[in-house]
Amino acid sequence: MTSTSDFDQKPFDVLCKIVMEQFASLAPNSGRHSFGSNRMHLIRYDYAVDLFTSVMKPSLLVLFNSGSENFWGRMKISSRANDFALIGVQMPMMSHIDGSPENPLMFLVLNLDMKMLSEILATMPKTPPQQPQYQAYYSDGIAYGKLNVTLISHLIKLFEEIKETDSHNLVPPALLDLYKHLLQIPEGAILRSMVSQKNYAPSVTNSINYLTEKYNEDFTVETLAEVADMPTTTFHRYFKAMTSLSPMQYVKAIRLFEARRLMIYNARSAVDACQSVGYESASQFSREYKRAFARPPQQDVSFTINYTPPTFQPFAVKGAS
Repeated sequence: MTSTSDFDQKPFDVLCKIVMEQFASLAPNSGRHSFGSNRMHLIRYDYAVDLFTSVMKPSLLVLFNSGSENFWGRMKISSRANDFALIGVQMPMMSHIDGSPENPLMFLVLNLDMKMLSEILATMPKTPPQQPQYQAYYSDGIAYGKLNVTLISHLIKLFEEIKETDSHNLVPPALLDLYKHLLQIPEGAILRSMVSQKNYAPSVTNSINYLTEKYNEDFTVETLAEVADMPTTTFHRYFKAMTSLSPMQYVKAIRLFEARRLMIYNARSAVDACQSVGYESASQFSREYKRAFARPPQQDVSFTINYTPPTFQPFAVKGAS
């Protein structure tokens, strides 16, 4: 079995070709191909998608081919081949995807085990943070970067071990090595912050976990601040720094994204979806839905199903059934 160092000597373009061949082998057609007890997903689109919405868990995202326009809260970020992102908190994501049979979009979603990251960080020597060579930081909860030889070598090793085991389980050595690398790179400051107990990030994360479990219930910013054990004004400021959204904007986004998933992929009616995610007023739901997705609910569902027939479910909100 090859080691990561075996790949470090190869040119970057050769490594890109290797990882693309591995991806195509593991994900030979459009859809979501999941491995390792649903911790790792290889997502492939052989067609364009006008609007894809999903709620992402803390994860490593890597785009290997084609491109997309992504909206994280109020942030708009264009992604191209060999871009990666580290997502430190559960976030609603909206994307316009460029894909075709000749140039399919291929990207990796690796859900991160924050407890494992915390345990690894505790064993690592403290080193001064490096400066990113690429515009990395977009909020305190999201960092973007460019693949390099070392990171892509770790991914090749991970894909190689998955293929060799034939068990669809992530092999611990490859995953541990990748986690250690992610914690050491400049963009990994996002992860180091999330698992450290010396700043505000874990407290805000607690409130986000509470919110995503109870997103369809009534609560106030004061309730979330209490969960985070912070004064309300301080909590509001830190929450927005991490997500680019205010707490109530985040709640609204989570509810609308989940309602859209229920209607498009579970064939739920607009009224049923509206009530399921916590809206009491159908007219308010319709107004806010149109403001978020440019079309009223029934029109958006019809257009989406006719334009790009759904091939797999997007990720659901943590607390959703």
